[in-house]
Amino acid sequence: EDLYDMLVVHEVGHALDTPSDKWVQAVDDIASDHYDDATIRQKIIIKNFLNIVEDARIDKRQKRRYPGSRRNYNIGYKELHDRDFFGVSKKDINTLPFIDRANIWFKHGFMYNIKFTSEEQALIKRMEALETFDEVIALTTEVYGFCVDALKKKLRQVVFIDQLPTIYECKYCFANMRHSAIKASRFGSRSLLFKKTKPISCLICFAPFNGMSFTELS
Repeated sequence: EDLYDMLVVHEVGHALDTPSDKWVQAVDDIASDHYDDATIRQKIIIKNFLNIVEDARIDKRQKRRYPGSRRNYNIGYKELHDRDFFGVSKKDINTLPFIDRANIWFKHGFMYNIKFTSEEQALIKRMEALETFDEVIALTTEVYGFCVDALKKKLRQVVFIDQLPTIYECKYCFANMRHSAIKASRFGSRSLLFKKTKPISCLICFAPFNGMSFTELS
């Protein structure tokens, strides 16, 4: 019952405070800040980022609007935790990308010992202070850029440039990917680099690796 009430309160918050007429344009605007011509997959990922940041604002406003819902939120998110709804029971949460840790932090972070760097903590505080949807858009743009930069740094740490037997070209965004890595890299629930000796997905547009989406160049 508490889970149901929590979900209803949350979605009512979106109905009241999330401007549906601005949502699609917001995704396009954020995409244009990072890409000359964003792919559909990139926009889907940006939409997920926007939703996580907006959820933080919505839940805060709903708890303030309906103080009694705090109990529903606490018990409801605990039930989702017990169901492993977010799929983290077998993972070290502190190895997840910032956006995933932030999502868990705002929903039921009290149940975990989630760690943030000083730069990440500053972003968390700004998420806590969000009041308007325009503020959400601006911060999502920054958070997305921060996570992409962090991912690029991580990829540089796992790729051996001197061991590149094969180059693949993505048929969706035409990015070239060199086929060599020592381990799989993760971004949210998506594998980004390579697992063992086989590519998993495009590093740029996240298209899954298969014979239809990639061309072997060498």
